[in-house]
Amino acid sequence: MVDKVLIAYTTKSGATKKTAEKIAEVLRDKFNYWVDLANLGEQSVPYVGEYSGVIVGTGVQKGRIYPETEFFLAKDFGRRPLAYFTCSGFTYPKTYEETLIAYTTKVLAAYPNFKPVATEAFGGYIKILGVPVARKMDMAKVAVWADIVGTKFGE
Repeated sequence: MVDKVLIAYTTKSGATKKTAEKIAEVLRDKFNYWVDLANLGEQSVPYVGEYSGVIVGTGVQKGRIYPETEFFLAKDFGRRPLAYFTCSGFTYPKTYEETLIAYTTKVLAAYPNFKPVATEAFGGYIKILGVPVARKMDMAKVAVWADIVGTKFGE
């Protein structure tokens, strides 16, 4: 049974942070989980031993997840339930499956100790003339996924 969840994420444009905050909101409000958010790009890597569940989120830039996320995924998570999501401005229905495979399935294959109970690819931001513009940011979809994760973490 999960009671304390860490959502560790890396973001550059802010899409992954916004997504992580929505997931935290659902887990707190619906499941009464204690949720901590940690931006891996701005703070030291949190000790996962004090959490009974961990969610890792990352943005994608130039076809790669962020190095801070790669470093974090290599940790020993023990037997606690895990979940993983990505945010990318190129996640949309025409290429959703390709995005999920490229930034989730293929990425996680490099980390055999990280076995998530749920994975997902969400929209993000793309830069147009240097300005981040939301692309397929669907907070309703994020909330549904957070509900799935909360349920699986409670099993």
